[in-house]
Amino acid sequence: MCTALTLASPSFLFGRNLDLVGNFGERGLFVSPNYPLRFSSGEIMNEHPSMLGIGARGGDFPLFAEAISSTGLAVAGLNYPGLACFSPKGQVAQYEFIAYVLAHYKKAEEAASAIKGMLINDHPFAPKMGPAPLHYLVSDAHSSFVIEQEKDGMHVYPNPYGILTNSPGFCIQKANLDGFSQLRNSYVKGPYAGLGYGAVGLPGDNSPLSRFVRLNFYKKHLGDFQTLDKELVAFFHLLSSVRVVEGSTLDENGQAEETIYSSCYEVEDMRLFVQTKDSLSVKEITFDKEKEGFFDLPLDA
Repeated sequence: MCTALTLASPSFLFGRNLDLVGNFGERGLFVSPNYPLRFSSGEIMNEHPSMLGIGARGGDFPLFAEAISSTGLAVAGLNYPGLACFSPKGQVAQYEFIAYVLAHYKKAEEAASAIKGMLINDHPFAPKMGPAPLHYLVSDAHSSFVIEQEKDGMHVYPNPYGILTNSPGFCIQKANLDGFSQLRNSYVKGPYAGLGYGAVGLPGDNSPLSRFVRLNFYKKHLGDFQTLDKELVAFFHLLSSVRVVEGSTLDENGQAEETIYSSCYEVEDMRLFVQTKDSLSVKEITFDKEKEGFFDLPLDA
């Protein structure tokens, strides 16, 4: 399970909770604009926007879980089990999709328009390492889109909420959200009322449908922020409202999923803030943005 989130003012913030059983070798990753990116199609890009994200190192290629670019574009992949379906034929492999989008497009609307005519293929990164069943949130400071490739092909949806969770699909998530339009943040008068009673019925469980509704409610009722610091605090407060606590959610094998990290990118200045599962604090991952190449950024240093 996972949850992705955007805030747009005063700065464009993008980030997510990554929920998983165990770890996957995650680390911060930075790709400089002159580092050669070799895609499975044979294309080699020697010039592209710089990229900052979290993921795993696949030899000389970044396997991003989420990332941003120096043009202001951001992409996150979230688990989409039972529905994601990738083609034997397609322009880009699933494992390289995030890097491909960030390398080729500058803005979310441009990327969404191009992706509509694209197919993601199921070519594995390595033997016994098949494609991850994901859908994607593609955002910039002005708009967000959901990318879902299923058995009947590619689907691209405008996402006015700037939020994404997991299965079911985005259209069902939107329809379900409409059933909670009565929720309010206002004081309710009466003998069995008071503070918080306007939101009675707000779902509190860890299911994707519930996390989508809950995060939308909290985001909708945020105030305005005068400073980036206050916006960052609010961003992590929002993510904490949908964190998966260890032991609260078991998978089909009886193993406990939990939020292993929460990330927030201040996109314009390419800054990364992270809270890992074993830390009480949020820290900024600092690095030399002028350094050339493809290098790791430890999250727990």
